[in-house]
Amino acid sequence: YECLQKYDEAEELNPLYEFLKYETEKTWGKALALADGRKLERKGLSDFTQSM
Repeated sequence: YECLQKYDEAEELNPLYEFLKYETEKTWGKALALADGRKLERKGLSDFTQSM
């Protein structure tokens, strides 16, 4: 909320940008590390409908 408060007071986007960048890296970091250099196997529709 501090980032939004700073934007509200000074209309500076940099703190909000840095916060969103940090949270995005934190959220997707593990997935990106697993995918780095590996081609992920995509599942087809039949993989999900076999038990139906």
